[in-house]
Amino acid sequence: MVGGHRRFQTGMHREKHKSPSYQIKEGDTINVDVTCPGATLALAMIYLKTNNRSIADWLRAPDTMYLLDFVKPEFLLLRTLARCLILWDDILPNSKWVDSNVPQVSTQNK
Repeated sequence: MVGGHRRFQTGMHREKHKSPSYQIKEGDTINVDVTCPGATLALAMIYLKTNNRSIADWLRAPDTMYLLDFVKPEFLLLRTLARCLILWDDILPNSKWVDSNVPQVSTQNK
C-alpha cells in the first residue's frame, strides 16, 4: 500500500535528508507501512482523553469485509488503541465494551 507523493525538500531540510540514515529507495511515493504506526499513535497522543468523536470515528475499523482486507491487522490494532485513548471516558470494565470494539463485519462472518 502506498501513500501520496513526496514533497521536495528545500533549504536546510534538503541537506538534512542526504544522510545515509534517511536514504530509503522507494520511488517518489510514501510507504505507509512505515509511516502509519507513528502517525496513528501521534494522533492518539494529540487527542488523548479529549473525547473528540470526529477524530475517533475517523479511526474506526472499516465496516465492510472488502475494506477490512486492505487494513493490516497491526494497523487495525493501532487504530483501535488510538480510538480508545481518545475516547478515554467511554472505557468500561466489561466484556460488552470489548465486544463493541471488534469490527462488526468480522463477527458476522464467522
